Amino acid sequence: MEIAKEESKYSREAEKAVKEGRVIELRTREGGPPLFVFMAREKGSHRDHIVGPTSCDCEYFLFHGILEGEGSCIHIQAYNIASRNENFRKIVVKREELKEILTEIFAYGKSLKLRKLISSR
Repeated sequence: MEIAKEESKYSREAEKAVKEGRVIELRTREGGPPLFVFMAREKGSHRDHIVGPTSCDCEYFLFHGILEGEGSCIHIQAYNIASRNENFRKIVVKREELKEILTEIFAYGKSLKLRKLISSR
């Protein structure tokens, strides 16, 4: 019962994140597969995450989803909701910009470069 409550809470939050345009599809001008980022809200200590249909780099998924087999996280749920309707915020960047975005996510938890690119469009 407790897991079902968490799933429904995450589902509502995931839907809200998709509506807010926080699931980002990044492609490079040079080609290659897309990379998906769940962008955290500006306020608070939440982090941006690299996400896909069955994986995420967040702590919750690593410890609960993988180690304990307890399902997905809010980031994967948001990705899957966005994927059903192709409702990603799509951005094409240079390979160097993608490298900078990834470096900021892993070093600082959030990418200022990604936010600047979004605000300039």
